[in-house]
Amino acid sequence: MTDAWTELDDAPVTDPVVAAFEKFDRTIRPSNASVGSIYEELQRLSDVLGKASFETRATGSQVRATAVADLSDIDLLAIAKRPMSGQKSEPQEILRSLESILMKSGLPVDRTLTTVSVDLGGDLRVDITPATVRPIANHNDYLVPDVAGKGWIGYAPRLHDALVEDAVTRLGPHFRPMVRMLKWWSKHHSNAWQSFAIEGLVNEVFRSDIPAYPLAVSEYFASDSVTASTDRSALGALRESRNLAQEAVGLSMDEPGACSRASELWRGVFGDRFPRISA
Repeated sequence: MTDAWTELDDAPVTDPVVAAFEKFDRTIRPSNASVGSIYEELQRLSDVLGKASFETRATGSQVRATAVADLSDIDLLAIAKRPMSGQKSEPQEILRSLESILMKSGLPVDRTLTTVSVDLGGDLRVDITPATVRPIANHNDYLVPDVAGKGWIGYAPRLHDALVEDAVTRLGPHFRPMVRMLKWWSKHHSNAWQSFAIEGLVNEVFRSDIPAYPLAVSEYFASDSVTASTDRSALGALRESRNLAQEAVGLSMDEPGACSRASELWRGVFGDRFPRISA
């Protein structure tokens, strides 16, 4: 596993509640073995597509080390080596070609309007998106199918990758664990925020550094920009979690049983995967 996944694992922690947050992050992020197998599968897919004149580029939360185990799909661009006109080439034509290539290799696939998905077993799959290079200034971006699968739109994964790297530089190594924990919350509350949007929201809420996890999560839930970005179906859950977080942060850790009470409140926010602290 890369350093981006484990950058805080050896840091000493004395606060039992903060330690519970760090343990929670370790339980929801992909394991060493799963990350290794993911990249083996990506290499296998890249080999298959390479023989059919496609280059590949992994994108998304797996690359940025903000993925959550069993909840984050793997995103792969299949980039046409030969020139492909964004105006003349139909997305569905390219998608059918990708589907045929993968099926001939014996892979279980499912085609949507914008991707071809490969089932890797369990809850893990790779979403493959056809793309072509779109040269811009001193770098390359891509054209990918629009949401209806009928035309092409620009896509610049380098910009989002740069946002995360800049946030880690500015906010420190707590950025990625915060994002993973909030992605976990979102997935269990009606997908309150799009996965990539969480990275941007954490970057927006915290301008100089990220405080200890309990306070940081409480501040995130209380942010007006977060509320404005929350899907309407999850606003009730957001209010409830905000209240629980504020109650947990308000406890005096010097009182007997306070850490245990705090952990129960945080379990109310994140569910049973959050560690319980004994009284």
